[in-house]
Amino acid sequence: MHDHKSAGAVLLMDVLGTGKKPVFDSTKKKLHVSANRSSGISGSAVLTATRRPTVTTSRCTLMGKHYKAKDANYMGTYASPNGGQISARSILAGQLTLPRSGSASFDIITLRRA
Repeated sequence: MHDHKSAGAVLLMDVLGTGKKPVFDSTKKKLHVSANRSSGISGSAVLTATRRPTVTTSRCTLMGKHYKAKDANYMGTYASPNGGQISARSILAGQLTLPRSGSASFDIITLRRA
């Protein structure tokens, strides 16, 4: 599960139809995500970091403006409520549903004007 956004967190995790903006609790190192059923994806999960993040920095240009990017990659676990795990329908594979819990990885990327 990876994400990219300026000054905050966004869940990509191949779930582009998230209904609400993911919420990152920096104190508890937890990322709360909920999908939007109208996008064909449903469910929710809490991703919890189990170790300190690996942090990398780089420079990038976005729409002609220069930024310094800081990427904090967290490894951990995820858990969904009973009956509320993330699920989507695929034309090729049919209904796809994640297990209620498992391993996870997520990134918090912060962009600062360079």
